[in-house]
Amino acid sequence: MKRNKLLETQLQELLPEALRNNELLQPFLDAISNSFDAFEKDIELSEKAFRTTEEEYGQINAQLKNEIKIKEASIVQLKGAVAEISNTQLSENNNELLNIASYLKTQVSLRIEAEQLLKDQKTFYEQILNQIPADIAIINQYHRYLFVNPTAISNPEVREWIIGRTDEDFHRYRGKPVENSIKRRQHFDEVIKSGKKQEWEEKLITEDGREEYHLRILHPVYNSLGEFEIMIIYGFNITERKKIEEKVKLNESRYRSIFDNSQALICTHDLNGLILEVNRSAVKSLGYETNELVGTYLFDLLPEDKKDAFKESYLDVIKKEGKAEGIMVTLSKQNKKLYLLYQNYLVNNDKEAPYVIGFSQDITARIEAERALKKSEEKYRNIIANMNLGLVEVNPQEEIIYANNSFCKMSGYSQEELIGKNATRLLLSETTTQLVADIIKRRKEGQADANELRVKNKKGELKWWLISGAPSFDEEGKFKGSIGIHLDITAHKELEEQLRKAKADAEFSAKAKEIFLANMSHEIRTPMNGIMGISGLLLKTQLDKQQKLYLDTIRNAANNLLIILNDVLDFSKIESGNVKLEYIAFDLKTLLGNAAQIVKYKAEEKNVAIQLHYDNNIADALFGDPYRLNQVLMNLLSNAIKFTDEGMVEMDCQLQETTDNKQQILFSVKDTGIGMSPGFLHHLFDKFSQEDESITRKFGGTGLGMSITQQLVEIMGGIIHVRSKKSVGTNISFSLSFPVAKREDIEATVQRPVNVNMLDGKSILHVEDNEMNRLLTGTILSHYGAQVTEAEDGYKAIEILEAQKQQFDLILMDIHMPGKDGLETARYIRKHIDNTIPIIALTANAFAQESEKCIAAGMNDFIAKPFEEEKLVGLIASWLVKTNEIPGKIHRKTRSAAPVRKASVKSGKKHFDIEVMKAYFPDDIPALHELMKICEKELTKSMAAIAVSVRDKNLPELKQQAHKLKGSALMSGMEILSQLAYELEQLTLFEDKKITDMEQAVKTEIQYLLNVLNEHQQTS
Repeated sequence: MKRNKLLETQLQELLPEALRNNELLQPFLDAISNSFDAFEKDIELSEKAFRTTEEEYGQINAQLKNEIKIKEASIVQLKGAVAEISNTQLSENNNELLNIASYLKTQVSLRIEAEQLLKDQKTFYEQILNQIPADIAIINQYHRYLFVNPTAISNPEVREWIIGRTDEDFHRYRGKPVENSIKRRQHFDEVIKSGKKQEWEEKLITEDGREEYHLRILHPVYNSLGEFEIMIIYGFNITERKKIEEKVKLNESRYRSIFDNSQALICTHDLNGLILEVNRSAVKSLGYETNELVGTYLFDLLPEDKKDAFKESYLDVIKKEGKAEGIMVTLSKQNKKLYLLYQNYLVNNDKEAPYVIGFSQDITARIEAERALKKSEEKYRNIIANMNLGLVEVNPQEEIIYANNSFCKMSGYSQEELIGKNATRLLLSETTTQLVADIIKRRKEGQADANELRVKNKKGELKWWLISGAPSFDEEGKFKGSIGIHLDITAHKELEEQLRKAKADAEFSAKAKEIFLANMSHEIRTPMNGIMGISGLLLKTQLDKQQKLYLDTIRNAANNLLIILNDVLDFSKIESGNVKLEYIAFDLKTLLGNAAQIVKYKAEEKNVAIQLHYDNNIADALFGDPYRLNQVLMNLLSNAIKFTDEGMVEMDCQLQETTDNKQQILFSVKDTGIGMSPGFLHHLFDKFSQEDESITRKFGGTGLGMSITQQLVEIMGGIIHVRSKKSVGTNISFSLSFPVAKREDIEATVQRPVNVNMLDGKSILHVEDNEMNRLLTGTILSHYGAQVTEAEDGYKAIEILEAQKQQFDLILMDIHMPGKDGLETARYIRKHIDNTIPIIALTANAFAQESEKCIAAGMNDFIAKPFEEEKLVGLIASWLVKTNEIPGKIHRKTRSAAPVRKASVKSGKKHFDIEVMKAYFPDDIPALHELMKICEKELTKSMAAIAVSVRDKNLPELKQQAHKLKGSALMSGMEILSQLAYELEQLTLFEDKKITDMEQAVKTEIQYLLNVLNEHQQTS
């Protein structure tokens, strides 16, 4: 092995080679070599250690030197701090830290004592805050709680928990919405920004759901440098205060309302009369605005002659006695004197300065009236003594105690002859004794009235006096007699008698006119029925061309004659107010087209063109009376063609407006005919008017057409206008309003062809004295399968019916027959033979009165001659054939076949037309029933009200109830009841017998209608 260099050198120098190479010594030498190597390493390590230690000691020395410097600087700073804190200067040479440590120990001890004192003070103040009955909390700038007293949070665990937490944490902890905490933070920020405390009211909901109100106050606290340190929050539960405030506010509102709305004039003023407050009544009476009166002295509102005594008579009195009352004269803004009756009171309490509240009433009108009364008393005393009306005062025994000059002249007695005499025995006849007794009884009951009495004057002459009397009572309410004013109405009564006679003559004349027209209608229509009927039957036979021409001429002539007759009758109906309008669905366009088609041939004969202009915006179906509208248009078209020799006739129909499911439509007929002069235009609608006699001779006509046209237009709710120029032409227009209908409404009224077998097997008794009419009617009915038995008068009809050899389904009854007429025969049949068989009247009298007579006699229906074939058959079918089997347009009946009670009605009316009510609710049965129930209720009320009025003999109330019943009955389709009510309404005197009979008639009719309404509700 390789030995240590130092050992190898010494072996070379000191040990012989033999020994060096001796093998036995080799291990020993190797061990020594290893020892040398180890020693050298130890030395190397030792040296290295010394070197490291030397470096470390150098670093430590440097650190120690640096620490010495730092400590020396610290000692200097400590000395400065001690000197600054204790105001004691330490010696510069005294570097002993022990002295400084001793001083600091002393200061720390003092600080500990101060902190303990501060802690004790904090505990003391917290104890105080904990006892205060208000919510108190302290938070820092981070909104975290530093302190909360038990009033704010009663639970000590929660109170301890909340320290260091925010208000939002607290709301979440309690499971409450954080809206309040957000508002609190907003107020916190505002306080920090403004530096001023802030307060607000906060509404809270307690755990049991109650509402509480709390007043919250934020008060910021700043240090000596002006920096924010803490926020003190305190508050109070003001729930009870809020409730009291609400009550106070409500009471104030009530008192203010009473103050402002009182009819009395109310004001307050101070002890010097300075107005503090006034209410609306005072402002209104005085004519000022509120701000003009408040701040004004009462003194300034007084007239000059009242100012001097104001202080002594008012202000001094109320200060001394606490109240004042009387009449105060003031001036309004318009300088008008006002008299105020006042009661004023002094209000004196500890809370406010004393003031006066005054209540007054404006009695200016009363004062002025009293003055006017006093001023005119003498004047009226003289007037009463000399007036044209007789004035008498009597005592309770009817003895005259005063009579004026006029009464003396009226009676013929002097005052000496009258005073002390019994007025009743002196002036009235025995026939009026009971009436006078009733009057005296009413006087004693306190009633005033007026009566017309027959009296006898001193000369024995009978006179009519209107006596208006009133009772007189003393201050205790005891009856002390009557005062009566008398007017001689003898001349008026004589005039009344003349008017009554004139009225009777006029009624007789009107009746004669009615009878004449009825007879004329009968005499013309009876042969016309035969002419038109026979000619119609002949047209169904085989005819040559000439025969057909002759028959057409006969029918045209008959139709023209019938038109003239209808004009006269229509005019009479309109004049008497008996025109009734239909209310059915119709197609206006078709109606106009048919009208134009009818006059087309006449126009073509004269080479006059016809043009029809129709507005397609008009509804396909309308509700109204197509027959009367057609009559108006046909009249206008016929006149236009009649008076036009060349040119054209235009019929125009335009939609004006649509509102509330109604259409306003303008109709006009324009021609290029002869025109009219301006002077005649004013008379165009007069009765029997034509421009000159040549017109009548050339064109014919009655002169009634335009009058009828105008009145029909007005009945339908329109106004007719005419523009015309001689030799240029005429334009006649009118505007009407129609409710909009549906196409299916029209389909329900469309006339369908009559089935020729629809009367198969029906047995009909025809009672008619005219052989031709029996032939005509029998032929027509036979054509439809009916078996017709004829009777020439009423006796024969009764004989046939009583023989009972044949069962009849229906009777056709002529009215005007020799011997027993149709009305008598019908009454006899109903009473003695059959009260169920349908009876249809055949009458040539087209007046409504005639049809009413038929119904009253017990007939079921009627048809006027000359009748159209299909109308007669359709009417018969409506009574004999099931509804679903009737192919033609049939007017359904709702009357019972039993005899109908007679009614005192002046024109043809129906007891109850159900179609009138159905028109209100066409397809709504429940609504119709509801309307009927309301109608029943109103009828019962009206019956009771009329009975009370009759019992009390209250004619004005009776007339008012009758007027109300008249309108409602007419609107409900109860025409007879409406007419009875109308007759009641026209009464001018209370005649017991007459009114009792009329009341009974109304009562009977209402009871009948109530039964009918009930039946309809049960069966429909």
